[in-house]
Amino acid sequence: MMHFRQDDDVGVSQYGLSYTDLPYSSLQKLLLLPSNYSMNIRDSNVHRLLQASGVLHTLYDLEKSIQPVLSTIESRGLLISESWFNDGLSKRRNDLNHIIEEISEYVFAEGNTINKKRVIDFLVNNNLPAANNNEELQMYRNLHPLYGLLLKYNNQQQFLKQWGNKLLAEGRRTESGVVIKGNWQSFSSFSGRMFCKQLPLTSLPKAVREFIIFPDERVILSLDFNNAELRILAYYSKCTKLLEQFEIGEDIHFQTGTMIAQAIGLKDADVAVIRKTGKQFAFALLYGAGTSMIVNNLRKLVPTVTSATVSQLVTVFFKTYPEVHLFLDNLEKDSHLLTPFGRIKPLATFKPTQKRNYPFQSSIAVAVKQLMLIANKRFDVVHVIHDEIWILAPTREPTVVEEVIEEFYHQLLNILPDFPISGFIKVEPIGGNTHEHG
Repeated sequence: MMHFRQDDDVGVSQYGLSYTDLPYSSLQKLLLLPSNYSMNIRDSNVHRLLQASGVLHTLYDLEKSIQPVLSTIESRGLLISESWFNDGLSKRRNDLNHIIEEISEYVFAEGNTINKKRVIDFLVNNNLPAANNNEELQMYRNLHPLYGLLLKYNNQQQFLKQWGNKLLAEGRRTESGVVIKGNWQSFSSFSGRMFCKQLPLTSLPKAVREFIIFPDERVILSLDFNNAELRILAYYSKCTKLLEQFEIGEDIHFQTGTMIAQAIGLKDADVAVIRKTGKQFAFALLYGAGTSMIVNNLRKLVPTVTSATVSQLVTVFFKTYPEVHLFLDNLEKDSHLLTPFGRIKPLATFKPTQKRNYPFQSSIAVAVKQLMLIANKRFDVVHVIHDEIWILAPTREPTVVEEVIEEFYHQLLNILPDFPISGFIKVEPIGGNTHEHG
């Protein structure tokens, strides 16, 4: 049974609805209203927005339909094996100890604690700039090895705290493992993304995934979107080259990464690094990153990368996909936002880069919710992470979800005709069962 939160008791009475109809969704963000908009005294305006806009009405109906699914996901939580807190975290603890040993070559460490004053003294004595946070450590990491080591130290400490101590403190121990839960929110942003608060389960690290279990004989399968942003870009921009590449199954990120590797002198890199580089570069352009940010990202691989090199790469990329450049430029200038259900003018203020970002995030959010609803008719949907959902299935064989995928493709093509769906969904097992990790 769906349960409602007590803080969602303000109504939209004239529309015959109330906020309790959407206990897991922000109606204010769905309606693209400014953050200072007082919802409780402007019910008639909310009513008129829903009545006047087919886009908003369709988004509202979709949100209402996913409320029972989110309620079930939130109440069930995820079950993580006890072995995560021992075996799973042991490598992280060992890595932390190794990092501390390396730091001790420059600054004496006592136990697992790095004395900040000693770090500052070392930097001052060596005419190096002080670094007070991870951003500054990242900025200076090429000046001296200590910066990179301190950055790794901070990251490992944070990981152990978040995915070790906090999980135990917030979780509930059972005979099968530790149940972890969070508070779910759809439309955590204007684009409709879902997020899990209290415990950020929507950011669950891959290392933790291996230890997610279920106590009966069923297994967890991930239905994950493959190259979602680039497919959406190809569809909306009508980019001939991109659409052809998806049609024949080319690895676009690898091709882009190869182009970058040749331009910046990245030699002997493995396929994974090349592909990751291509993906980061494409996403940076997609979401409006400037030249300096792209330079900083590439300098992690090759410190000698210049802004001139990046400008050349950007030019080559847009020459390869000319429709993409025009489309992204038009998004920034448009007074409306692009959604899968049509264009709409927001009442909230959006910066050019936010307008550029919106259609990709919004389209992914809509697609994920449609997939949730279709999968929920045959299986239990147990988790959502950005562009993938997890279901409980009786077997690991991908054939058990073929009907779900086919129905989803049919539904998606009703919303976005001629969308490049070939190979869009990947099916992979998540974690194991109690016998595997028991």
